[in-house]
Amino acid sequence: MTSQPTERLIFSVTGEGLLRGIQSQMTAPLKERLARAGLDSNKTLPPAWPAARLVEWLDIVAAELFPHLTRDAAHRRIGLLFTQGWQNTLIGSAASALFRVVGPQRTLARIGRAFRTGDNFTETTCEFPSARVAQLTLRTTRLPHFIAGQFDGGLGVLKLDGVVNIVTDSDEAMVFTVEWKG
Repeated sequence: MTSQPTERLIFSVTGEGLLRGIQSQMTAPLKERLARAGLDSNKTLPPAWPAARLVEWLDIVAAELFPHLTRDAAHRRIGLLFTQGWQNTLIGSAASALFRVVGPQRTLARIGRAFRTGDNFTETTCEFPSARVAQLTLRTTRLPHFIAGQFDGGLGVLKLDGVVNIVTDSDEAMVFTVEWKG
Protein backbone atom coordinates (compact mmCIF):
# COMPACT_ATOMS: atom_id res chain seq x y z
CA MET A 1 0.00 0.00 0.00
CA THR A 2 1.38 3.43 -0.94
CA SER A 3 0.77 6.48 1.16
CA GLN A 4 -1.09 9.43 -0.26
CA PRO A 5 0.94 12.64 -0.65
CA THR A 6 0.13 15.35 1.86
CA GLU A 7 -1.96 18.16 0.43
CA ARG A 8 0.05 21.36 0.12
CA LEU A 9 -1.60 23.87 2.43
CA ILE A 10 -1.02 27.47 3.40
CA PHE A 11 -2.05 28.49 6.89
CA SER A 12 -4.16 31.38 8.16
CA VAL A 13 -1.08 33.43 9.14
CA THR A 14 -0.33 33.68 5.40
CA GLY A 15 -3.74 35.14 4.60
CA GLU A 16 -3.61 37.36 7.67
CA GLY A 17 -0.14 38.66 6.78
CA LEU A 18 -1.25 39.47 3.24
CA LEU A 19 -4.40 41.24 4.40
CA ARG A 20 -2.51 43.26 7.01
CA GLY A 21 0.21 44.14 4.50
CA ILE A 22 -2.24 45.62 1.99
CA GLN A 23 -4.72 46.97 4.54
CA SER A 24 -3.86 50.64 3.99
CA GLN A 25 -4.32 50.22 0.22
CA MET A 26 -7.41 48.02 0.32
CA THR A 27 -10.14 49.13 -2.07
CA ALA A 28 -13.71 47.87 -2.24
CA PRO A 29 -13.11 46.06 -5.57
CA LEU A 30 -9.94 44.41 -4.20
CA LYS A 31 -11.72 43.36 -1.01
CA GLU A 32 -14.57 41.86 -3.06
CA ARG A 33 -12.27 40.00 -5.46
CA LEU A 34 -10.21 38.54 -2.60
CA ALA A 35 -13.39 37.46 -0.78
CA ARG A 36 -14.60 35.67 -3.92
CA ALA A 37 -11.20 33.93 -4.03
CA GLY A 38 -11.57 32.73 -0.45
CA LEU A 39 -9.71 35.45 1.47
CA ASP A 40 -12.55 37.32 3.14
CA SER A 41 -11.38 39.97 5.60
CA ASN A 42 -14.91 40.19 7.04
CA LYS A 43 -14.89 36.58 8.24
CA THR A 44 -12.75 34.54 10.57
CA LEU A 45 -10.02 33.04 8.43
CA PRO A 46 -10.02 29.26 8.10
CA PRO A 47 -6.98 27.41 9.48
CA ALA A 48 -5.73 26.51 5.97
CA TRP A 49 -6.30 26.75 2.22
CA PRO A 50 -4.88 24.86 -0.77
CA ALA A 51 -1.49 26.39 -1.65
CA ALA A 52 -2.66 27.45 -5.12
CA ARG A 53 -4.82 30.11 -3.49
CA LEU A 54 -1.74 32.20 -2.67
CA VAL A 55 -0.83 32.57 -6.33
CA GLU A 56 -4.42 33.57 -7.10
CA TRP A 57 -4.44 36.18 -4.32
CA LEU A 58 -1.10 37.65 -5.39
CA ASP A 59 -2.32 38.02 -8.95
CA ILE A 60 -5.51 39.71 -7.76
CA VAL A 61 -3.58 42.14 -5.56
CA ALA A 62 -1.09 42.81 -8.38
CA ALA A 63 -3.88 43.59 -10.86
CA GLU A 64 -5.77 45.84 -8.44
CA LEU A 65 -2.93 47.71 -6.71
CA PHE A 66 -0.03 47.59 -9.16
CA PRO A 67 -1.43 47.41 -12.71
CA HIS A 68 1.43 49.62 -13.94
CA LEU A 69 4.08 47.07 -12.83
CA THR A 70 5.07 43.78 -14.37
CA ARG A 71 3.76 40.72 -12.57
CA ASP A 72 7.25 40.04 -11.17
CA ALA A 73 7.72 43.60 -9.88
CA ALA A 74 4.23 43.61 -8.38
CA HIS A 75 4.84 40.27 -6.66
CA ARG A 76 8.08 41.58 -5.18
CA ARG A 77 6.31 44.68 -3.86
CA ILE A 78 3.56 42.49 -2.40
CA GLY A 79 6.21 40.28 -0.75
CA LEU A 80 7.60 43.33 1.02
CA LEU A 81 4.11 44.42 2.09
CA PHE A 82 3.38 40.88 3.22
CA THR A 83 6.40 40.86 5.54
CA GLN A 84 5.38 44.21 6.95
CA GLY A 85 1.86 42.85 7.56
CA TRP A 86 3.16 39.55 8.92
CA GLN A 87 5.08 41.49 11.57
CA ASN A 88 1.70 42.61 12.90
CA THR A 89 0.40 39.07 13.37
CA LEU A 90 0.83 37.26 16.67
CA ILE A 91 3.40 34.85 15.24
CA GLY A 92 5.15 37.51 13.15
CA SER A 93 5.46 39.97 16.01
CA ALA A 94 7.10 37.40 18.28
CA ALA A 95 9.37 36.10 15.53
CA SER A 96 10.43 39.60 14.44
CA ALA A 97 11.47 40.49 17.98
CA LEU A 98 13.50 37.28 18.19
CA PHE A 99 15.11 37.92 14.78
CA ARG A 100 16.36 41.32 15.89
CA VAL A 101 17.92 39.77 19.00
CA VAL A 102 19.66 36.84 17.31
CA GLY A 103 20.84 38.77 14.23
CA PRO A 104 20.93 38.03 10.51
CA GLN A 105 23.05 34.86 10.41
CA ARG A 106 21.09 32.97 13.05
CA THR A 107 17.80 34.28 11.63
CA LEU A 108 18.61 33.18 8.09
CA ALA A 109 20.00 29.83 9.26
CA ARG A 110 16.60 29.15 10.84
CA ILE A 111 14.43 30.79 8.18
CA GLY A 112 12.79 27.48 7.35
CA ARG A 113 10.95 27.64 10.66
CA ALA A 114 9.46 31.00 9.72
CA PHE A 115 8.32 29.71 6.33
CA ARG A 116 6.83 26.60 7.92
CA THR A 117 4.54 28.72 10.11
CA GLY A 118 2.90 29.74 6.82
CA ASP A 119 2.59 26.34 5.10
CA ASN A 120 3.15 22.61 5.46
CA PHE A 121 5.57 22.03 2.60
CA THR A 122 8.35 24.61 2.20
CA GLU A 123 11.86 23.22 2.53
CA THR A 124 14.83 25.56 2.97
CA THR A 125 18.58 25.33 3.27
CA CYS A 126 20.98 28.15 4.05
CA GLU A 127 24.72 28.48 3.51
CA PHE A 128 27.03 31.38 4.29
CA PRO A 129 29.71 31.90 1.61
CA SER A 130 30.96 34.87 3.66
CA ALA A 131 30.16 36.67 6.91
CA ARG A 132 27.50 38.95 5.40
CA VAL A 133 26.17 36.83 2.56
CA ALA A 134 23.61 34.06 2.81
CA GLN A 135 22.61 31.72 0.03
CA LEU A 136 19.12 30.33 0.55
CA THR A 137 17.59 27.46 -1.39
CA LEU A 138 13.83 27.05 -1.22
CA ARG A 139 11.65 24.23 -2.47
CA THR A 140 8.16 25.68 -2.35
CA THR A 141 5.54 27.26 -4.56
CA ARG A 142 7.41 28.89 -7.42
CA LEU A 143 6.98 32.57 -6.53
CA PRO A 144 10.57 33.87 -6.66
CA HIS A 145 9.74 37.56 -6.78
CA PHE A 146 7.23 37.34 -3.92
CA ILE A 147 9.83 35.48 -1.83
CA ALA A 148 12.55 37.99 -2.76
CA GLY A 149 10.19 40.72 -1.55
CA GLN A 150 9.73 38.83 1.70
CA PHE A 151 13.51 38.75 2.12
CA ASP A 152 13.62 42.49 1.32
CA GLY A 153 11.13 42.93 4.15
CA GLY A 154 13.24 40.70 6.38
CA LEU A 155 16.20 43.04 5.94
CA GLY A 156 13.87 45.79 7.14
CA VAL A 157 12.83 43.72 10.16
CA LEU A 158 16.52 43.34 11.02
CA LYS A 159 17.11 47.05 10.30
CA LEU A 160 19.85 46.22 7.78
CA ASP A 161 20.83 47.74 4.46
CA GLY A 162 21.23 45.01 1.92
CA VAL A 163 20.28 43.46 -1.36
CA VAL A 164 18.39 40.31 -2.29
CA ASN A 165 19.05 38.58 -5.61
CA ILE A 166 17.32 35.70 -7.33
CA VAL A 167 20.14 33.40 -8.46
CA THR A 168 18.13 30.43 -9.76
CA ASP A 169 14.45 30.05 -10.51
CA SER A 170 13.52 26.54 -11.60
CA ASP A 171 10.81 23.99 -10.96
CA GLU A 172 13.23 22.10 -8.74
CA ALA A 173 14.29 24.96 -6.45
CA MET A 174 14.78 28.69 -6.14
CA VAL A 175 18.11 30.07 -4.93
CA PHE A 176 18.53 33.55 -3.44
CA THR A 177 21.44 35.53 -2.09
CA VAL A 178 20.93 37.96 0.73
CA GLU A 179 23.81 40.38 1.32
CA TRP A 180 23.89 42.99 4.06
CA LYS A 181 26.09 45.69 5.56
CA GLY A 182 27.02 46.18 9.19
